[in-house]
Amino acid sequence: MRTFAITAALMAATLALGVPAQECLSGCLPGTLGPDATYDPGREVAFAVDVPPAMGSLTLQAFAMPVIRIFGPATTIELRLYVGGSNAPGQLVWSGATTLPTSVSGRARAMLTSPVTTTTGQRLWLAFVVPPAPSGTPATGVTIPIMRSSPPPSNPVLSIGMSRMPGYGWIPFPYSNPQYYAFSIECCYPPTIVVQPEDVSVCASDTAQFATYAAGTLPVSYQWQRDGRDMLGETQHTLRVVATAALDGATFRCRIWNFCSPSIYTRSALLRVSVAPVIRVQPQGATQCEGSRLVLAVDAVGAGLSYRWRKDGVTLQGETAPTLVRDPLARADAGDYDVIVGNSCGTIPSGVAHVEVLQTLAIVRQPADAEVCANHTAHFELSATGSPAVAYQWRRDGVAIAGATRRILEFAATPADDGRLYDCLVSNPCRSELSRAARLTVMASPTVDCWATTPTSGCAPLRVQFQSSAPGPVVALEWDFDGDGIVDSSLRNPEWTYEAGNPGGRPFTVSLTARFATGCATTRTLPDYVHVFGPVADFTASVTGGSAPLTVAFTDTSSTTAVLHEWDFDGDGLVDSTLRNPIAVYAEGGWFTPQLTVHDAQGCRGRVALPAPIHVLGPTRNRYGAEYLHLVFDEVRGTTTANVASLSHVPPQLAVTGTGWQADAGRGGFQGNDPGFGCLGHGDPPPWIDTGLTFDAASAFTLSWWQRTSAPRPSSQPDLVLIAHPSLEVYVDGVSGTLRAKIGPPRVELQTSIDLFGMPGVWRHVAVVWDGVNRFEVYIDGQPDAGRNWRSIQGGAGLLTIAATTSGHAGMPFTQLFDLDDIRLYDHARSAAQLAADVLAEPPYAASFGRACPGTRGAPWIRTRTAPAIPAPDLAVELRSVEPGRPAALLVGITATSWQGMPLPIDLGVFGFCAGSPLEVAPLIALPASTGVGAADEPLPIPAEPTLAGLHLYFQWLIAGTIGAASPGLDVHLH
Repeated sequence: MRTFAITAALMAATLALGVPAQECLSGCLPGTLGPDATYDPGREVAFAVDVPPAMGSLTLQAFAMPVIRIFGPATTIELRLYVGGSNAPGQLVWSGATTLPTSVSGRARAMLTSPVTTTTGQRLWLAFVVPPAPSGTPATGVTIPIMRSSPPPSNPVLSIGMSRMPGYGWIPFPYSNPQYYAFSIECCYPPTIVVQPEDVSVCASDTAQFATYAAGTLPVSYQWQRDGRDMLGETQHTLRVVATAALDGATFRCRIWNFCSPSIYTRSALLRVSVAPVIRVQPQGATQCEGSRLVLAVDAVGAGLSYRWRKDGVTLQGETAPTLVRDPLARADAGDYDVIVGNSCGTIPSGVAHVEVLQTLAIVRQPADAEVCANHTAHFELSATGSPAVAYQWRRDGVAIAGATRRILEFAATPADDGRLYDCLVSNPCRSELSRAARLTVMASPTVDCWATTPTSGCAPLRVQFQSSAPGPVVALEWDFDGDGIVDSSLRNPEWTYEAGNPGGRPFTVSLTARFATGCATTRTLPDYVHVFGPVADFTASVTGGSAPLTVAFTDTSSTTAVLHEWDFDGDGLVDSTLRNPIAVYAEGGWFTPQLTVHDAQGCRGRVALPAPIHVLGPTRNRYGAEYLHLVFDEVRGTTTANVASLSHVPPQLAVTGTGWQADAGRGGFQGNDPGFGCLGHGDPPPWIDTGLTFDAASAFTLSWWQRTSAPRPSSQPDLVLIAHPSLEVYVDGVSGTLRAKIGPPRVELQTSIDLFGMPGVWRHVAVVWDGVNRFEVYIDGQPDAGRNWRSIQGGAGLLTIAATTSGHAGMPFTQLFDLDDIRLYDHARSAAQLAADVLAEPPYAASFGRACPGTRGAPWIRTRTAPAIPAPDLAVELRSVEPGRPAALLVGITATSWQGMPLPIDLGVFGFCAGSPLEVAPLIALPASTGVGAADEPLPIPAEPTLAGLHLYFQWLIAGTIGAASPGLDVHLH
């Protein structure tokens, strides 16, 4: 049955390829031959085969008959083919001999000398004759069965078996019972090549595949050949070869045959093997001067090479040749170069060629003529550019000066140097250049001497009389009696009192400088000249500033010889205490410089004052906390802005007039998370904010903000009002563009020196500071721009409005031309260091936005447990005022503008929450929780990762209670 299955599969394949199909025919042996018939060697045995009606006709060119050998050596039988005849063979059309295979089984094959054609109804007879066995040979047997069938098939054919057994002769085999045997002959078609192998191009180490296919009677045999020689084991219709460089140019063909035809050959297919590029010569680095010609080259082998040059890892556009040229070479061409060499089989990077560009030398500052006093230092210098470092050689009157090889030439000038010329030869590997010659003029210096006419040692206070000798046209005398570098007297014969000795008991050094009108001077120094005995006074203060009443503890650190202490706390010259370590209470605001005078047992004394005055702030009536207003304007939507200070006297959300009030701040430390948000933008009509805060401008405060000019200077030049308050005005002068601040009554005004319209698009940090006593200042970008004003200010309380109104001041609102950001209001005077810190970035904050959906316990609220400062290991998002024992979820997102294509907020009422319940954030994740006794906390620790700075995260709680509830949104800004 396997023969029929294989034949059917091949017939389907050949029909699909347009090749004539093969047929297997079956016929019937006449019934006159029975199981007891004897067929001797030499007798013809014939089988009749009818052509099936479905075929119409059959052209037979070759055929085979299945044979199963029983035993014996190879045997030759004669095959005969007849056409016609009903019960006996008709016309003989072919005969031939075939040798049975030596294997156990096989086929008896026949190739006809010419095709035989028969039609339906015409019988085809196949006959064979088994020759007698030669005398003395072993018994030989032949049988031709395919399938035994019982009961007999509808169209049976008898298979004949014969055997010659020793001593018995030829007998039928096997015929123990009458049976029918099915039989088939196979029509044979020679192979026809349907698919020819194609030429193949591959890379080395890849697999090259050649394929062919031949239609014909199975089995069809294949044998692949390389360059005309058989390849061992390659007998499939597909050949796979691992490509090597040695196989480049080899040819491959296949020899094809079956049992009824000689071998045929496919076309010879060519194998082309390409290899990946190999670099033989790497590009070499170079050190060359600016303006020269640089050539970098690579030598590589391989087919179809491509080149891609890179500088510092970045591809150079258009540089695709094996040579890279830079002419003229520029300083920007310095760097590391390599080239990627590639072809269809891969790429390989070259080594790195470091190119150093030497900057051409150029003198950018010539030495200037100099005038110097005799015995003083003459100074010449020049500046030159170039790399590597420029070498210098100074010359005097054209002769090199030994050791003068630095950019600056200095030496002690003498009268002999007057009128001499100094120049410098500068050079580097690229070039050399001689500077201009500078002339030195040496002027005469005075002579001077000094001494004391009274004792130079004694107890403090010690009065000493000094005299001097300075002949010639001296125009100035400068005495320094204590060696601190400060001129103490300009008299010719002065008197000086030493109030205390030096720390550690060191003597004082005295010096006198005499000057001519030319500016030439000579100094006479008397080292360790005056020795003053007595205690050394010193002390420390526990604090140096604060609000009244301010308590300051003083600690005496004077020398141990002091026996009496006299303290003056306010610098009015009166003794306020004689305790060694007193405590002072400053009840009023102001600036105070305390002093300490100490005496020893011999009556000597020492005196010292605190280096910096103590600043006492006046009492404030703004008792709201350190920071009670902070507007960051980072909301992602809506017409409210958050007061992230969130204290009870100022609502956590303030209304902003108008829509579209926000703008993109463009600063990482201050910008909102979503594009287009981050500051209070200018517009027409301008947005403004009513804080609802009653603010006393007479008490200490600090008001700070960021501002950016976003529109041209107005042609009508009106003032731009930022703060409207009964006692405080802050505005930009429309004429000068400077910021002005007025406080009062009585009215005190400060004006900055910077034109704020002069830097369009640039953010400036501005702070107005009032200490409640006598310091009224304006800071620009963390630096004070106006000095102290010592006038006292009277009270005045009222509502604070930002960028709101021109009431009482002709002008326009500030936000008509300026953007605003990060507005802060404090109840104290901020220090310069604190203001400098404010300039760096917004502080971390968490601000609620949107609205809540109330449940059975009212509106839930949301907040963070701690400030979201990086790192924040204890950060958690809290939920309160909810129904106990209910499932809840904390939504976490990075935006609050839209979710899945829908703008936020989204009404959650259809999901069982209260009507109009808003989804405020676009959730990325939802963290499950339980409300427990009516609250929930979700830990969200923030690691110490600097890249998180400036990140905004958005949160909202959803609670599935009796009535579905939702908290407002929460904007958490990490810093």
